[in-house]
Parts: sequence; C-alpha cells; structure tokens
Amino acid sequence: MPRTETKSICAKCGGPTQHVIIGSTIEEGTLEPWSGSQGETWSERHEMVQCCGCGSVSMRHTYESLSEEAPTISYTYKDDLKTTTFAPFWTLGFDFEIPSRVGSLVAESYIAHYHGLYRLAGMGIRAALESVMLDKVGYKENFGMYIKAFRECGYLSVRDDGMIDAVIEAGHAATHRGWDPTSENISTALEILAALIVKLYHHEPRAARLEKEVPPRPLRAQKRKPEE
Repeated sequence: MPRTETKSICAKCGGPTQHVIIGSTIEEGTLEPWSGSQGETWSERHEMVQCCGCGSVSMRHTYESLSEEAPTISYTYKDDLKTTTFAPFWTLGFDFEIPSRVGSLVAESYIAHYHGLYRLAGMGIRAALESVMLDKVGYKENFGMYIKAFRECGYLSVRDDGMIDAVIEAGHAATHRGWDPTSENISTALEILAALIVKLYHHEPRAARLEKEVPPRPLRAQKRKPEE
C-alpha cells in the first residue's frame, strides 16, 4: 500500500520536514445559517504523522472553515504531550504568497517559542517585522526610518499603530535590554504579527481582485428637461 507523505512541523528537527501520514480521520459538516447568511461549511482532521528525518511521531489537528483565510493547525507531540498552535501554513508557502524571508523568520519564531526560547522568539519577531517593512517600503538606513515610512505609506491604522508599537518594543527589549519575556508575551506578539502579515499579503490582494470583479454602479438616468 503506497504511503502518503505531507510537509509538517517537527519539534525535534526544528522546522518543516517531510512526514508520513500513519493514520487519519476527518469530520465535515455545515453550521446552521444565522442572520440571513448561508450555513458555513467546516472540516476537522486528525492525522498521526511521523517525521521522515528523525522518526518522531506527532498528532496534527487541522480545522478549516469558509470564514477563515487559513486553517487552524495544532500539534500534540509524543514526548511531552504538549499542545501548541504552531506556525500557520502560510509560512510554508501555502494559501498565499509572502516573501520567503518573512515566512522563514515567522516559522522560526514559532519554533523558538515552542522550545521556550522566548528571547530568541522576540528577536525573530522583530526581524520578521523589519523584513515586512523592507518588502513594502524599500531599504532604509535604520529601524526608526522603516517604521516612519511604513506609517506614512498608510500600512497601519491608528489602532494598528499602537499594537505594532508594543511588538516593536518587545523585540527591542529582548534584543538590547536583556528582557526575558514570558510565553504569553511572545504568543501575543506572534498573533499581532501574523494578523498584520495576513492583512498585507492576503486581504489586500483579495480586496483588490474583489473590487475589479464587482460590477460598477449604473449611471443615473439623466433628468429630462421640461418641454418648453
């Protein structure tokens, strides 16, 4: 019987590797419609996967629904039964395109977080954010200039600005001030960073395509001039 392989996250190897699917189950359904909307289709998959490199076994849980841009994926590892939400699949190049450097830095930050290397994770988050800014506004001489250009180009709303400031300061503190963040601190920073990346590289292109596909408003009928 041919074996099925998939790319997955291995905690021991420290990143995405090729895995063999040992066994899997899938459940699908449709939620009840609400507020006049159609029922949402969802699927939930549990897969026992084994790393082709080190041989370690883990359980991968994937939840997908039409309302979410990317699947929610969590892993339970055999050694410590620790469950964590690992790097989103878009860091591996699925779902939408992002610069490879950004995806790698985000994935490595998630891995550092999983292994309890919180200061390294904070530094990785800062580096990932800087790479996003480099991609969007071009090369600048220092981090302060990146932030200024990023704001001036309108990539941050007023509310986004405050949240990104918190992430930047966390990265600076971990890098330059010897700050030792907690797991919760890094989880929060990762969630904010991921939301920004999804907005810039997924929502904006989709919104642009939607704008092109929506038919324009019909011209208003010109008022007929009264007969003289």
